[in-house]
Amino acid sequence: MECDLGRLLVSCKRGFERDAASEAWWVLSSLFEHKTIDADRTKVPGLVFITVDTDPRQIMADLRDFLVKNLNEIQYCLKFIPIQVWCKTDLNLICQKVAEKSNEISETDRWRIVLNKRYNSMKREDIIKQVALRIPHGKVDLNNPYKIVRIEIVGKNTGISIHQPDQIISIEKLRRNRGIAYL
Repeated sequence: MECDLGRLLVSCKRGFERDAASEAWWVLSSLFEHKTIDADRTKVPGLVFITVDTDPRQIMADLRDFLVKNLNEIQYCLKFIPIQVWCKTDLNLICQKVAEKSNEISETDRWRIVLNKRYNSMKREDIIKQVALRIPHGKVDLNNPYKIVRIEIVGKNTGISIHQPDQIISIEKLRRNRGIAYL
């Protein structure tokens, strides 16, 4: 599943994957008319892949602004997570991809690894330990990182991204910050 296109991993309530895929496609199509956008369900309940023809981290600020203005329209999508590269779920390949992206972490950056595993039996500690060894720059900071090394294992495929913490968009947090209750 090697992929040059960026992807967003969108979470939703179980059973609403089709609705969330349609909603995410509508949001992104409204915002980025000139971009190619595809929405696909995953085998994992509550997760949807959205493929975009650009680095998904570059669209997150515009996406956040659009969502804030249209919060009442959002019913199914819960969280938008940018993914830069996808690969097969193989520890050596994951480490290689992280090493290739590690130049995005400078010597002065503070970083942490965020790992989400679904339908996979690899040991969490082994993954984090091996991945951390491939990041030669910066300093680990679990409480206040400037960069997040995100690893999303979804069965046989793994998404990897290095991003700033504010590049994850949580609809719940946006509503809470705006004082909007959702029934």
